[in-house]
Amino acid sequence: MIALAEIEAARERIAGAAVRTPLLRLHVEAPAEIYLKLENLQPVNSFKIRGATNAVMLAPARAPEGAGHRQRREHGPGRRVGSA
Repeated sequence: MIALAEIEAARERIAGAAVRTPLLRLHVEAPAEIYLKLENLQPVNSFKIRGATNAVMLAPARAPEGAGHRQRREHGPGRRVGSA
């Protein structure tokens, strides 16, 4: 389990990198309440901007050459924003 202190530290590290997106309740007949977190409203349309930004901020200042240029799926846009 991730400690609360680690979550709070990550939140501070990525402050300003991602916008606060709405949490909406989906009103459908279901056995449980369903909520949607609209991460698609991030400026870079990346669902992984928070994790990617946190990873970039934790990376050593001297990453191996070319490390910032590798991209997979939608991590690319989030990494570019986080490293800017």
